[in-house]
Amino acid sequence: MKTRRMIRSLMTLSACWFSLMSSCAQKTNTKYSIQNAFDDITDPRVLVWASLPAGTFWMGCVPGDILCDVTEKPRHQVRLSAFMIMTTAVTQAQYEAVTGHNPSFFQPPAWGACPTCPVERVSWQNAHDFCAAVGGRLPTEAEWEFATRAGTTTIYWCGDDYHCLDSVAWYFNNSGVVVHPVCQKRPNDWGLCDMSGDVQEWLNDLFDEHYYAVSPTVDPQGPAQSDEGLRSARGGGVDDLIPNLRASARGGALPDSANLGLGFRCARDVPDDDDDNDNDVSPDDDDNDDSSPNG
Repeated sequence: MKTRRMIRSLMTLSACWFSLMSSCAQKTNTKYSIQNAFDDITDPRVLVWASLPAGTFWMGCVPGDILCDVTEKPRHQVRLSAFMIMTTAVTQAQYEAVTGHNPSFFQPPAWGACPTCPVERVSWQNAHDFCAAVGGRLPTEAEWEFATRAGTTTIYWCGDDYHCLDSVAWYFNNSGVVVHPVCQKRPNDWGLCDMSGDVQEWLNDLFDEHYYAVSPTVDPQGPAQSDEGLRSARGGGVDDLIPNLRASARGGALPDSANLGLGFRCARDVPDDDDDNDNDVSPDDDDNDDSSPNG
């Protein structure tokens, strides 16, 4: 995954954004609304969220995956509280509706208008501030992998055979190296689109190659520091090759990077009284044994 490529950082988002409180975002007299169901993703005023259950899953290198590197090991069980996550990456129209600005490379005059394409060329701070402005936050790395897998334990969320990728992701082999409107490919079993392709996605965590060796097993928030100040980024982009589309593939970027292939989606906490059901979404079988070669 790309970790170094940099384009000059964008200007800090305007301090005049509307209130960070999600309750304010839900008022009908604001230009943005928060939705918890599957609504029209072409409406830039609407963010569509999926509610994901609390549960336990296996994070990291899948046994038998010869493409894993040291950053994906050891494979370990993680328990997460329930949370919500956007069903798509933030689109150009959504970003502009909040910030009054569209930093994307893939827009006129160089390219045709694509308001439902994912926004890109955003820094980590830009992504963080957008999510805060709509009453959310960036997902943790554990939340992102949990959401991507949607209960699966395979190399790619769609299976162990890379041929499944064409039906679920835009990447180097099929994208033409340009971004595409969100949700044109098949979503995963939790209704989340483009988790494997179109744009890589900023996450909240700092990035540490060896974090898995010391990661907490319950709601990990990432390392306390990163030697090079990198922030985690996950998922493949339109210029990524097959190995970067694996569900366990990890990488990071300098937080002021604003690369063509970097976008994001937001997450939200859920009220404590909605976080009661702890569902083990990983099958309890021999493949999940900690004694596996990757464990």
